[in-house]
Amino acid sequence: FGLALVEHMNIFYTIKKLLTINSLIILLSCGLNPCSSIASDTANSRFEENKSYLDHPIPTIEDSNNFSFLVISDTHYQNKNLEVGTKLDKIRQKYNASFLIVNGDISETGQNKQFQLFLDDMKNYNGIIYPVLGNHDILNNGSKTFGKMLGKFIYSIEIGNIKLIFLDTSTGTFGNKQKEWYEKELSSNKKIIVF
Repeated sequence: FGLALVEHMNIFYTIKKLLTINSLIILLSCGLNPCSSIASDTANSRFEENKSYLDHPIPTIEDSNNFSFLVISDTHYQNKNLEVGTKLDKIRQKYNASFLIVNGDISETGQNKQFQLFLDDMKNYNGIIYPVLGNHDILNNGSKTFGKMLGKFIYSIEIGNIKLIFLDTSTGTFGNKQKEWYEKELSSNKKIIVF
């Protein structure tokens, strides 16, 4: 029994090491350095930049205590339309979902044509979409393209007693300005969901 337990523990620690190494490789390959002050400065400048972009609409919901929504992520539009807008709209209708959240990495490399592919595809989705800025979306100065084409990427919306908060963690840091804003948003008595 003792030998089996030791072997089991060794396998556990090996898996844990591999997961840690894999997570570090992913962070570094995406250009993220959680200890970088440059990333924090960049997050602060994106926070200021975000103020100039359009606000997102508040959905009309009959029963704010009983509603549903859809969440997808990592669409990574690159060279072609993924043709998921129609499928998502069918799911929206089936579950009577009030809106769709695209939780980051809409584009592969932050290029205008990639965001346009997303917008073209979503013409077939008949509902409100709340976008979230991902680490791939900021490549090639993509946060500016994202903001101009999709609106704010740091924002909150309130639906009855629920607050949805959308953050920019695309460089692995909040930055001081977003952190202060976020802390104020958290001081609400509402139930909070963070993306």
